[in-house]
Amino acid sequence: MFLSEGRSATLRACGPTSVLTLDYKYFKRFLLAFPESMLALLAQCVHRLYARQSQVATRDCPRPISIRAAGSGVTARA
Repeated sequence: MFLSEGRSATLRACGPTSVLTLDYKYFKRFLLAFPESMLALLAQCVHRLYARQSQVATRDCPRPISIRAAGSGVTARA
């Protein structure tokens, strides 16, 4: 979004739709003219990054285990 490299997206419409594209040069000009828009976009990027990192952290985190002393009818559990 903030880089000059091209981006792409796959769109699926349920009805008649118009799709617009915005050249980076004009997008950058818009952001410079309206800096509050850049802050709003940056906030969205940070929220998405935080959500993605939270998903990865939850997925990669080992599940907690409970270990108890064996004997007296108590068995160890994982």
